[in-house]
Amino acid sequence: MHAWLVRRLERGGHLDEVARQALLALPLEPRPVAARAELDGGPGPSGLHLVLDGVACRYVMEPGGERRIVALFLPGDLCASRSLLPLELPGRIGTLSASAVADIAPEALRSLIRAHPGVERSLAWLTLLELGIAQRWLVNAGRDAEGRVAHLVCEIVARLRAVGCREGDAFAGGVRQAVIADIAGISIVHVNRVLHALQDAGRIRLVKGVITVPDLDRLAAYAAFDPGYLHLPEPVEPSPAVLDPFRRPSFVDGGNAVAF
Repeated sequence: MHAWLVRRLERGGHLDEVARQALLALPLEPRPVAARAELDGGPGPSGLHLVLDGVACRYVMEPGGERRIVALFLPGDLCASRSLLPLELPGRIGTLSASAVADIAPEALRSLIRAHPGVERSLAWLTLLELGIAQRWLVNAGRDAEGRVAHLVCEIVARLRAVGCREGDAFAGGVRQAVIADIAGISIVHVNRVLHALQDAGRIRLVKGVITVPDLDRLAAYAAFDPGYLHLPEPVEPSPAVLDPFRRPSFVDGGNAVAF
């Protein structure tokens, strides 16, 4: 899991080798989190969370009680529930599926930032990246529903493949039609119609509500999807060594296996 942390932060281009080694030595505290639970509520750890398993999101509740999802966090992603940076993002962070996260204690992170300014710059870059993805979603809001949903599916698949995960697992677990509706700003009924239209056109496969993409290049061409705005690391091949969404992982802590 430390390798995932370094891999995500070094995309900002601000980490030197000393900072990388300090991140690898950082004490991480993995824990299971139930579906539809908040990461920044209650007496539990707060600060920075590395998603190891499952799907989480940043969401805002409208005055009328509607939920709007403004960011998705997939395996390998970092999310800050109570930001330690000057810029505090709106909304709360919660899980969309049963998940596992590794918490980085605020005190440990502050100490790391003081010793390695490049870490703070990398965290600021991640915040800007999250805002850039939200801006892309905002631009997509002006497109027709099929193009909007196709683009979102491309994004999720590209992000999962970059860390060696199968897209079907995420769509089976956390990213269901209600989540797509909250992001795309359309009704669940409309999402269902759009997904079936995309399937009828041969662009996706839909089995019991689970989306898979047989040809990402073809879907990307239809959706005018360019992954450049995601600043993804080089894709890794799925393997048993890579944490897989919705596979119950085990971590070794002090010689004892902790199974979630």
